[in-house]
Amino acid sequence: MTKQAVLFFDLDGTLIANRNEVAPGVLAALKQLRQRGHLTFLCTGRPLCTTPDSLRRGIFTGTVTLAGARVQIEDKVLCQKTIPPAMLRRTVEEMLRRGISAIFESSEGCCCLVPPGAACPQLMGGGITVVSGLSEMERHFPGLGFSKIVFWDRDLAKVHAGGRFFLESYSLCDIAVGCHELALPEVTKREAVLLVLKELGREAGESYGFGDSENDLPMLQVVGTAVAMGNALPAVKAAADYVTDSVARDGVPKALRHFGLIE
Repeated sequence: MTKQAVLFFDLDGTLIANRNEVAPGVLAALKQLRQRGHLTFLCTGRPLCTTPDSLRRGIFTGTVTLAGARVQIEDKVLCQKTIPPAMLRRTVEEMLRRGISAIFESSEGCCCLVPPGAACPQLMGGGITVVSGLSEMERHFPGLGFSKIVFWDRDLAKVHAGGRFFLESYSLCDIAVGCHELALPEVTKREAVLLVLKELGREAGESYGFGDSENDLPMLQVVGTAVAMGNALPAVKAAADYVTDSVARDGVPKALRHFGLIE
């Protein structure tokens, strides 16, 4: 049997394509990894509550969600980082001033800020609370425990025009689905992967990472074997040890077979 490996999988553009569904071949491959004794981790920018139901039932050993802000192995939460409330309030004020719509994400749920007069963007999935201002946001989410912010590419110029606040307060990343994300600079998938490996007592050389977008680069730079999807951004492919097929063509199962991790 192949030596037990630790594997980290991005979600959007890696395990799933445009719809919030996991292809049968991908799901079967993930189940086979667990059956063969490998340790598997979802490593996504999303909060767990917005991931497909099929991935929440005994598929993964643990999860890295919110682009590394929350890390969990089985039932043990290793870390949970949130944007400081004062910084969050300033962010909302700046977005309202500039007419930027955005989704504020937490482990408890998501809130979509739509400034007055702006069109409500198309939202993926249900359960997202739509608000038009800070007081309304605080009514629904007391404490403002958000970890990450996602906005649409069409508003990228407005973010850059927002003076130094956004770019000095957050790291800005293209997540390759028509959106960019703002996260705390110290929150990355790299730090989350290192935390998982330390908790497991494993070396980076025993790990694999699969991804397609900019926020996967920190993860791919620290794992032993970096795998880019065929649909990945050019920079991600350039950083990879191996480029597999696209997500639409079962790139993950093909790569797992290439490395002898599944049959």
